[in-house]
Amino acid sequence: MNRSGQSILEAVIALALFSFLTAAVVSLVLGSFHGVQQGSQHLEADAFAQEGIETIRSLRDAAWNELPSSSSTALTPPFTRITTVSDVCRTVQGDAA
Repeated sequence: MNRSGQSILEAVIALALFSFLTAAVVSLVLGSFHGVQQGSQHLEADAFAQEGIETIRSLRDAAWNELPSSSSTALTPPFTRITTVSDVCRTVQGDAA
């Protein structure tokens, strides 16, 4: 029986199995790093959104004659927030003209 041919075949199969398992583990690790990074961006975006909501609420509760015409807040990239307040003329029915 030819044992040397069988040993080479076993080594090739073991090497292929090791390569597939290594590729799978690397893919899982990189995917988890991407997920953590994306989760952190979602948390940061949520915090910025909450801050924006509170800013608008404070503008709503302030005296109307003291409102700024526009407000721009510098956020870390890729986030941007611009708040614009403009005059609105209303008809007797309450519709914006």
